[in-house]
Amino acid sequence: MTAFEQMPNTHPQGQWLRRLLQGSRSILINVLLLTLPVVVIIQGMSLVRVWLYQEQDALYFHAYRDTATNSAFMVAILILCLFYIHSLRSGIRGWQESLRRFFFPLAVTIPLLAMVLDSYVMINEHEIVHSPFYSLGVERIHSWNDVQSISVSYAIGEEDELFNGTYSFHFQDGTSLEIWKSGGMNTQSLQTVDREAIKRGIPFYTSTPLSDQAVNMLKERGWTMEQQHFITELFQRPTNTP
Repeated sequence: MTAFEQMPNTHPQGQWLRRLLQGSRSILINVLLLTLPVVVIIQGMSLVRVWLYQEQDALYFHAYRDTATNSAFMVAILILCLFYIHSLRSGIRGWQESLRRFFFPLAVTIPLLAMVLDSYVMINEHEIVHSPFYSLGVERIHSWNDVQSISVSYAIGEEDELFNGTYSFHFQDGTSLEIWKSGGMNTQSLQTVDREAIKRGIPFYTSTPLSDQAVNMLKERGWTMEQQHFITELFQRPTNTP
């Protein structure tokens, strides 16, 4: 028996502390129960995606995060969380009722998760592979020779706190692929891909020149000197068009 449990019920401070500890413990348990399946799903899908699709010589591989993919993933997570919460409340004996009530949402969730899992971008020294969300099992493959040009741009998020950069491949067939923001790419990976593009002499242009406001934001928001130098050089690079 703990000291708080031995404390008399008539002691106001003891009652307050006991309730606080019990409430905190209950909140912590609930948070763990709710976040655990989400973490397991996210990490599990990431590991499965790498196991299924990533090649050994990839310069970059990541889930593709366009609007459709993000929206589908959030819907799937919401449905699974609601089913999980209902199952916890119903108990082991009520799992059949939970399954019956959530049968249709779960039936929708399975193909959504499959499409999210199959949505990725992979770049190696030979080709650029994009598996779109809407094309399950279909890859769009372009060689580096298919890249007609590369463009970069950026936008500053709400309250000038977020720098959203884009790095887009424009292919000879008229399609394009953005890999920085939607590809979940950090600056180190972007440097690796950009070096490959420079080595191949691919035409390059900046559609949104870097403003003084953007430069100051990079300095004030915790970007490293190496990151600042790369981004500044990237957006101030002379235009190289055919």
